[in-house]
Amino acid sequence: MPEITPHAPETLTDEQRLAIAHLLKRVWPENVGEPREMVERLRGSDPLKPDWTIYVIWQGERAVASAQTFARKVSIDGEERIVLALAGVCVDPDLRGSGMGADIVRLALAPVDDGRYELSLYQTGVPDFYCRLGACTVGNVFVNSHAEEPEQNPWWNDHVIVYPASAKWPAGKVDLLGPGY
Repeated sequence: MPEITPHAPETLTDEQRLAIAHLLKRVWPENVGEPREMVERLRGSDPLKPDWTIYVIWQGERAVASAQTFARKVSIDGEERIVLALAGVCVDPDLRGSGMGADIVRLALAPVDDGRYELSLYQTGVPDFYCRLGACTVGNVFVNSHAEEPEQNPWWNDHVIVYPASAKWPAGKVDLLGPGY
């Protein structure tokens, strides 16, 4: 297994942030900004991302896999809970199928496995990948009460995931209390 390095965003150098930004741009060319602009967003000054950690697999100076986690307050049936958000999971397209994605996700979700968080909530376009790692899809209605159109679904992917699949998860409305991630 390649070494996965967890970083607090503020401890990354600008060169490392740029390497991560280039990876994100390679994986999602239409959906992320230009790498130099993304460096600023990776500095760690986002109040919606407490306990923000960026996990990276490096090959020399090049980021070849990455994932991000942070604490996120959500409201489930009117009860506020803190969940572990998982975002930006990606592997260099030339290295897919190498197991790096599963390895980085397992490490990123370790705070759930060790009890620091009750569960993780996130969205994906590849639900089968996460279900093989012990997650499940959920069919709740999701909203963002802080948005201009609060009843509009804040997720942009088709599938919402809860990890672990054994987590107690209600069927009611979930307010992300902020934008999707």
